[in-house]
Amino acid sequence: MNDPELPVEQSLNLISSSGPAMGLVSRTTAAKVSLRWAVSLVAICAFLAVGFGGMQWLMHTGPAPHIVERARPSLLVSAVTIQPRDVIEPIVGYGTARADRTTAVTARVAGDIVHVAESLELGSAVSDGDELLRIDAREYEAQVARLTAAIAADDSEIRQLAIETQNLGRMIDAAQSELGVAEREYQRLKGLIEGGTSTPREIDQARGAFEMARRSVIGFESQLELMPEREKSLTADRDARRAELEIARLNLERCKVTAPFAGRIEEVSVERGATVLPGQPLFRIVAMDRIEVPIDMPQSMQGRLAVGATARLQLETDEGVRWSGKVARLSASADVNTRTLAAYLLVENARQKQPLLPGTFVRAVIDGPTIRQALIAPRAAVQRGAVFVYREGVAQRVPVKIERTLIDDCVVTGIAAGDVVITSNLDALYDGCAIRIRSDEAAPSSASAPAPNGRVQ
Repeated sequence: MNDPELPVEQSLNLISSSGPAMGLVSRTTAAKVSLRWAVSLVAICAFLAVGFGGMQWLMHTGPAPHIVERARPSLLVSAVTIQPRDVIEPIVGYGTARADRTTAVTARVAGDIVHVAESLELGSAVSDGDELLRIDAREYEAQVARLTAAIAADDSEIRQLAIETQNLGRMIDAAQSELGVAEREYQRLKGLIEGGTSTPREIDQARGAFEMARRSVIGFESQLELMPEREKSLTADRDARRAELEIARLNLERCKVTAPFAGRIEEVSVERGATVLPGQPLFRIVAMDRIEVPIDMPQSMQGRLAVGATARLQLETDEGVRWSGKVARLSASADVNTRTLAAYLLVENARQKQPLLPGTFVRAVIDGPTIRQALIAPRAAVQRGAVFVYREGVAQRVPVKIERTLIDDCVVTGIAAGDVVITSNLDALYDGCAIRIRSDEAAPSSASAPAPNGRVQ
């Protein structure tokens, strides 16, 4: 129990487990252990203080250490040289193509369909004037024959009337001649009765002959006066039958249903043997030579769009398929709900390598106004309102302002002509970063500047 080397833990155990007789010895041993630990702690602190002081003395009195700075590797980037140029602003829009002409052909006459052409099938191409349907025409042929005969009878009656008119004229001439003879005989007998050489009976007979001749002339003249009215009536009847004949012939022609223009069959509504009535749909045809594409534009584009402007169209999913067109017209007013303005593009399919089909959803790029001497930079190079410019081997951040957007490029202010704008590794750049431009891109040369999305003039 009096061992001075007894560990602290065992000493404490002995103190707690011994009886009252051992209490004094245990407390003495614990005091010695505590003193030993305190001396050790003071010695360690003194050693550390001497070491730290020596290090500070060496740092202030010894030679300065030789520091070798490693050169940071420069970052390899791509860049374009900014040069002013005239560019046509592209205006982008989307729309669905539709046929410029779509016609639903209906029956013009009633009857049974007796013939259907093989080309009258969905999707079939037909030419202008192709016969596609035929309606039973026998009834209309009979009408044409009947009216033709009636008109011939009217013509014959009109000719007879002309002959009667001529005969009446001759008869009037003869009657007037007889009237003159009778009048002279009557006047002669009246003169003789005064001399007593003529009797009253002879005068009465002469007067009767004179009156009969005069009535005959009046009768013939009355008949002649009626001839023009009879001629008008006959002519009116003939003209009415001629009009009916034209309608009958037209109905006869309408029994043959043809394609009104070249196109494709979009819908067929009847079959052979069906009975149709006037106005009943027969088929629908779509013209493929001219395709119209309505494009909705923001109302702010009103001053930038012009009729006749060139447009380039393509599929959103296949950029290899393209069509060319032009702005045919602009809507007269903006949509009150969407605040958009419609531009109608016209595509001449005959001039395209591949026809544009109705119903195709396309992306259109329309030539807008020309921007003169614009400084154009890639949109991706503009980060948080600034670009990185190559300056003497380092990247310098330059604030810019986007004046106009050109699809993937933009017109900017804040940089100068000849500035080399960095276009790659933008996430690793910082102001003052050492950079190298790719060997195939001449940093100070304008030849490295790519063509912008707008059309360069």
